[in-house]
Amino acid sequence: MAFTSDIQQKIIDFIKRSPIGVTSSEIANYFGLNRMTIIKYLAIIQQRALVDFKQLGMAKLWYIPVTLTREGYFDDMLIELAGSLSKDSHALIKKAGIKAAQHIDVAYRRFHGVETLSVDHVVGALKDAYKKIGGEFEIVERTNSLIILRSLKTPFGDSIVSAPVLWEAVSALCGVLVAKNLGYSRVEMKGVSENNPQERLFFVHLEKEGKKTEGEY
Repeated sequence: MAFTSDIQQKIIDFIKRSPIGVTSSEIANYFGLNRMTIIKYLAIIQQRALVDFKQLGMAKLWYIPVTLTREGYFDDMLIELAGSLSKDSHALIKKAGIKAAQHIDVAYRRFHGVETLSVDHVVGALKDAYKKIGGEFEIVERTNSLIILRSLKTPFGDSIVSAPVLWEAVSALCGVLVAKNLGYSRVEMKGVSENNPQERLFFVHLEKEGKKTEGEY
């Protein structure tokens, strides 16, 4: 039997049934497979940090480890904090987003070895940076006066529903990278799909129109 994601999940589900852990022999007997085959499968799954074992005498008891990371811990803290903020606190998230975006801007300027990024560099940096922090952008339209980006996935996942204020951080990323390199930006956001809460359009205006308005950077 070839190792597949389906086999992996079945092994994990079987291990979950026993809080004290199971041996490779018990897993092999349950699935009717050779013990050495199961040991190879367990080694693969362990490399993916989905299972682990504890030594009990001569036996190894396989169990599901607690998944906890520094990034995950602070992500949960940030989302909970953002969800409890009032609408008047948007400025705080925006301010933090601007600071983070400024560091990202400097990193891409250094990467390209230039004092200011070109339009192509800015668009590429937005897509690349957003992907690196866990989001996904696609370019919908690009003219001399406007860049339209569609967020297909946010770094905050579906938690953006309970903490919509976090969209301000995404807006800041777009606004800062464009303004710092192209001279000006004004960002407008618009929800797109009720089925995908992570989808949103960002209209990044490159030219100033009259008085100072909301969304300028």
